[in-house]
Amino acid sequence: MRHHRVRSIDGKWAAVQAETVCLHGDGEHALAYARKLRASFAEQGISVSAE
Repeated sequence: MRHHRVRSIDGKWAAVQAETVCLHGDGEHALAYARKLRASFAEQGISVSAE
C-alpha cells in the first residue's frame, strides 16, 4: 500500500491508488489475519480506524 502497488495471487504486481482497505472473511483464520494486518500497518506508521 505504501508503494501504491499490491501483489496478486499469481505473483504479479498491480498499481493501486487506495486510501481505504476493506477486509472481510469468515474463514477460520480471518481474525488472526486481520490482527496481523493491523499490526503490520501499525509498524509502518499507517493509521487504522473504523468510520
